[in-house]
Amino acid sequence: MLHKNRLYVPYLLFVLFISAFFMGSCTSSSSPLSLEAEIYPAPLVGSEVTLHIEMLAKGQDLPDVTLTVELPEGVTLVSGETTWQGVLPADNVVPFDLIIKVQEAGEWVIGTYAYSNLGNGNGFGGRKNLYVTSTLNSAIVEDETDHPYPTPPVNQIIEGGTAMPVTSSPQLLKPPSSAAGTPP
Repeated sequence: MLHKNRLYVPYLLFVLFISAFFMGSCTSSSSPLSLEAEIYPAPLVGSEVTLHIEMLAKGQDLPDVTLTVELPEGVTLVSGETTWQGVLPADNVVPFDLIIKVQEAGEWVIGTYAYSNLGNGNGFGGRKNLYVTSTLNSAIVEDETDHPYPTPPVNQIIEGGTAMPVTSSPQLLKPPSSAAGTPP
């Protein structure tokens, strides 16, 4: 029994080291692509509001950039495009405005994704989720830094080096239930 534990500890340390290395390299703030998103005014149910997105190429032109916006079923596009493809010029903020409408009360995740395809399966991207809670009388919009619940996983297909979301609408995000007698 003791012999098995001796092998387990180095293996666990190795896995933790490799995980930390890859997590650190994937979350680098040195990416040349910056993506920001906001919604204004407050997205009350039935109101048309602006989804404002800004992309920035830091220090270099970025070729073959694709922007994708995912709207959940309870949020509709009134005007604008949910996809864009082109070149981002170096050090210029490129804005995109969509008019959207929340159709029913609830909690929604609106996803924005940008990817620069550098060819040969190489590239990099960014993602910005907005968490919307909307009723007829009030609305709250939070981003990843303010939202207390984890981002639901996004299934993706890699096609020609470009990550494309499999689902066209993120699922309603709700906190875990902890009612008496019901396992969380």
